[in-house]
Amino acid sequence: MPDCAPHRAYLEWRLRGPGGRLAEDELISLSEAAAEFGFSAGHLRYLVSQGRLEGRKIGRNWVTTRRAVAEYARDRFQRSKDPRKHQR
Repeated sequence: MPDCAPHRAYLEWRLRGPGGRLAEDELISLSEAAAEFGFSAGHLRYLVSQGRLEGRKIGRNWVTTRRAVAEYARDRFQRSKDPRKHQR
């Protein structure tokens, strides 16, 4: 298996700058996050594009953090298709 450390370091470097909060945590690909949390990678990609999940596309790779996916998974109001269902 090839060493991914240089690639991850490059991705973290690219995320620094305006709004580069993702560089604070360890980056994981959306497919890794999907396998770990039980979502599909396509659904996570959709959530990132809608601004409901913190993440970014760098080159051809979509990345996020475990913290961002865990926060999304915990918040049932954010996951609900009907925002009135779980009013705060």
